Amino acid sequence: EFKELEVVLKSMGYEVRTEVGLIGACEEIHYLTPLSLRPVKTEGDWQQKISLHHDCQLDPDGYGTKAEKWVEMERKKYEQGTLQSYLIEADGQVCGSIGTMEFPHLLRLKNLVIHPLHRQKGFASQAVHLCRDIGREKGKLGIGCFAIAGGIGEKVYKCCGMREMTKQVEWSKNIN
Repeated sequence: EFKELEVVLKSMGYEVRTEVGLIGACEEIHYLTPLSLRPVKTEGDWQQKISLHHDCQLDPDGYGTKAEKWVEMERKKYEQGTLQSYLIEADGQVCGSIGTMEFPHLLRLKNLVIHPLHRQKGFASQAVHLCRDIGREKGKLGIGCFAIAGGIGEKVYKCCGMREMTKQVEWSKNIN
């Protein structure tokens, strides 16, 4: 029954992928980091975010959405009060971004991106730990996220002590 649907979706140009849902506690972890998270609020912040996404090959969801469209989508979620984006900074230089969404007991992490020149330095893991601190400060019990199964994001989150709790299948079509 589902095989027929899969054949139709594939024939229409849709691709399937699996995402894993991960969760971790907001316990205090002692670590030193040169990073800070700066909330994206001003027009200048949003422009810095666009520049960051221009420099990255793929967007956080693994698709090649244009930087302006991606940031416009995030900005609309920010204006609706559902998403807070942060610029990840090291010594005042933007090296990435991450978003958070608040739920009653959970801080959901969204769209972690590290600039290509700053990868392989542990910045992604450090940003996750900084979000864990934010979650704890907001009284959340845990942090959670979805990551592409087998992707670098999944590895980063698991290295930060997050555990896989669920999986979901996503069908999507590149319309760019």
